[in-house]
Amino acid sequence: MATNVEETDSALRDNHQTTSVNKNGKEIKKDKIPAGLLRRHEERLAKVEKMKEQRENEKVMQESAEYFAKTFNAERSSIEERLATANNVGKPKLRDFFDDITEAAEKLLKYMTDMTQFLPAYDIQSAQQSLGKLFESINERRDELLPKKKFAFKVRKRGDGQATKQQQTQKIGLDDVDASKSSPIITVNAVGFSNRTSESLSLPAEEIHQKDVNLSNLSSCTIKLPGSPSALQISNLSDCKVFCGPIPGSVFADKCIDSTLVLACQQLRVHNSRDSKFYLHVTSRAIIEDTNSVLYAPYNWAYDTLEKDYEESGLDKSKNSWNDVDDFNWLAHDKHSPNWGLIPDNERVQEWD
Repeated sequence: MATNVEETDSALRDNHQTTSVNKNGKEIKKDKIPAGLLRRHEERLAKVEKMKEQRENEKVMQESAEYFAKTFNAERSSIEERLATANNVGKPKLRDFFDDITEAAEKLLKYMTDMTQFLPAYDIQSAQQSLGKLFESINERRDELLPKKKFAFKVRKRGDGQATKQQQTQKIGLDDVDASKSSPIITVNAVGFSNRTSESLSLPAEEIHQKDVNLSNLSSCTIKLPGSPSALQISNLSDCKVFCGPIPGSVFADKCIDSTLVLACQQLRVHNSRDSKFYLHVTSRAIIEDTNSVLYAPYNWAYDTLEKDYEESGLDKSKNSWNDVDDFNWLAHDKHSPNWGLIPDNERVQEWD
């Protein structure tokens, strides 16, 4: 069809003008084909060229979609097969096992994000749903095989019948206490603080060493955690400042509003937060989801035992991806997410004390 159109176009151009000779022997050019007809033909030719281009683009998209589906499904299946072997992994290696699998899933997510411009909307939606189920499976297996650490202690009451301040601090997350026993054994999920307003809070390194720390429902508080906990979970913070030493595991921050967090960790995930600043040392890509107006700068909290805590945590001090953030709500790979940014050098806090 294109060849016929081109031949017709050539013929029209050749015959568009003709010549005649006047009485003096001079050639005079005269229009043979009306201009309107020639214009319509050129429009038809442009339409044909556009159709050819569309067909080429559709072919490229189809080939890209087929390649993506093959690559994506193979990698997802590989991760699922690895996850199925979790029961065979020794307990000391489980944390690294799940960290590696999570990193592989995050790389698959990045691959999907990078390919979005070449994929139909249906394929993108299908891949997103598949990845969502994969992350859920990983988290479920992690929770099953690596439950939150628990420990027990006796509450020694003072003469006035009240627990000491340290014991009150360690009661985070308690719902039931059997008061019928003279020396009740209380099991807690983690050390930390909850339901505080306008307080300066801290825990010494020996209390948080290799333990999970929970911070929840805090308002206008400053929290200092020098030392190396195994993980940090944060929820419902408003107008707070949180300082923590190096964490070999992950930090999960949910619903942090108008707060500043100074953290060193292997992984950071931020959900449902806004108007907050992170001074961060993280050895893998930080992740945000359903979050906006958050800013990042390098970790810069200094305290006496920081170097020792880095050594004990095993966190690689030389590797810091503080400015490499993955926004799960932003799929355009060629444009920066509007939900996060960097704190300008001249606006960064240099000394916290």
